[in-house]
Amino acid sequence: MLPHLPGLAGGFVYDDFRFVKENPGVHRLSAPHEFFLPERMAHPADRDIWRPIRTAGFALQHALFGEWAAGYHLFSLLLAVGLVRGFLAMVANLSGNAPKILWSAGLLFGSHPLLVESVAWISSQGDLWAALFVCLALVAWCRERRWFWLAAPLAWLSKESAIPLLGMVILADLIQGKAPRRWRSWAVLAASTVLFLVLRQQALGRGFGLDASGFGQQDVDFAMRFLEAHRNLVVSLRLFVFPWPLLVDPTRATVPSPSFLWALFLWVLLGGLGWWAIRQRRARPGFAFGIGFALLAFVPTSGLLTAMKSPYADRFLLLPCAGLVLAATSWFDRCSVRGTLLVVLLGVSLLGTRTVQRTLEWRSQRTLFEAELRHHPSSIQAHLGIGSQAMESNDWERARVHLSQVVSLTDQEDPRRLAALHNLCTLEYEAGSADQARHWGNQCRALVLSRTESQVSGASLHKVWIVLGNLERKQNPAAAIQILEEGMRRFGRRPGLLESLAICFDMTGRAEAAEKLHREVLELAEPTATRYYHLALSVLHQNRAEDARELLQQAVALDSSHQRSRALLKDLETPQRPR
Repeated sequence: MLPHLPGLAGGFVYDDFRFVKENPGVHRLSAPHEFFLPERMAHPADRDIWRPIRTAGFALQHALFGEWAAGYHLFSLLLAVGLVRGFLAMVANLSGNAPKILWSAGLLFGSHPLLVESVAWISSQGDLWAALFVCLALVAWCRERRWFWLAAPLAWLSKESAIPLLGMVILADLIQGKAPRRWRSWAVLAASTVLFLVLRQQALGRGFGLDASGFGQQDVDFAMRFLEAHRNLVVSLRLFVFPWPLLVDPTRATVPSPSFLWALFLWVLLGGLGWWAIRQRRARPGFAFGIGFALLAFVPTSGLLTAMKSPYADRFLLLPCAGLVLAATSWFDRCSVRGTLLVVLLGVSLLGTRTVQRTLEWRSQRTLFEAELRHHPSSIQAHLGIGSQAMESNDWERARVHLSQVVSLTDQEDPRRLAALHNLCTLEYEAGSADQARHWGNQCRALVLSRTESQVSGASLHKVWIVLGNLERKQNPAAAIQILEEGMRRFGRRPGLLESLAICFDMTGRAEAAEKLHREVLELAEPTATRYYHLALSVLHQNRAEDARELLQQAVALDSSHQRSRALLKDLETPQRPR
């Protein structure tokens, strides 16, 4: 626990906002069956993610802690401790109860920096749940089979990283010499795995191919997937042995693209290592199982079967790290107790120190992304994170620098380009730079219109159309109306779009249509003094002064400091013609 304790002082970071803090789907415990719906897992809904156990866990934590981030971090820490305990039970059942191996494996795995992202990042609780249930399922498979059929579905429903569980139990049976008696159970487990995958794809509304419309996140041919898997493997092995620097969202250029022959040689070498591990299964079952376990756990996120948006991440290496630790510590039975103790203490000191440093980097958006840029200056996600944070603190110049970097580093297909263009448009509009706001806004608009609705996500992208409409309203109201109606066709009847369109209608003499839209806005969104004021204007333009007076009185009742409502109300109450 000690290396991870600084994480208790951390806050909400990165995706924690869309999964937890700003996700209404986890802000209530009612209708628990809806935790299986993608709409409750993220805000806005993400059609790549189906993790009901994690979502239910977030809902329970929100009921307990509200927006107190330390409570969520404490829960993650307890999950991590449970995972290490489950890992030890798995080691004991698959490699024997040798005390040296047990405490060595537990200390090295628990203090390894590759755990930091899963423990310090609230959004990564799904990785902890899945890894914990995988370990418990393997323990149950060796001891009490009936509990396996509970742990396995819980692992799958936590995260897709548990899908290789079928291969893991087959590997465990082969090593323990129980394979001939287990083939019926394997068949049932295989059918259960297929059923889970079918349910997942149905819930997400996706197909069953390996492309972007199915299990994958990008359309990439096999040769590219093979090379991507090679890069992921090189990075993973390097980070296990020398975990520095760790990654948040590196570009694909972090590891040079290898030649096909070199990649093939590496995989043949790994195949030879696997074959040698199998030959060692009787004399050293922990080593054989650890190597096989690591390779099986690596497959879903390797990029070999399906291409992923993020090529690799520390959280993807949680289970592979456990397998490699088991394989390494299985050789400690040849060492003396004193020698083992010295090796483990040295390893824990080095790994634990880096774990503490990495945990401190995860305390906030600023510390995380600044640390990322120190090691990876071309990290797109780091530039986007710092730029968004600078916008929130009204540091316009800093925001411009980092968001412009995102635009220059991304291609047209990258969704982060859309986010950067949207933020730049909003930034320049609020800063009063109309020409720059129009420049970035039109780029964002063109990019959105070039994609299908399923390819575009973002709860606030429609605000670009509001900004463009507002910029055109004074000079060319007709053009502003076209822009806003286009936004409504793309994003639906959003209150902001309706309100801007109503103001344009009022300016062009269509006061009755403007009134209808303003009243619709008041039904869809929270009433404000400004909304009542604009409704009063459209009513007044229809020569209904008494109705306008009542609306303005409601506006002043909501906000007594609203100057425009007070001024117009004063004009209406005087005998002369209102302004």
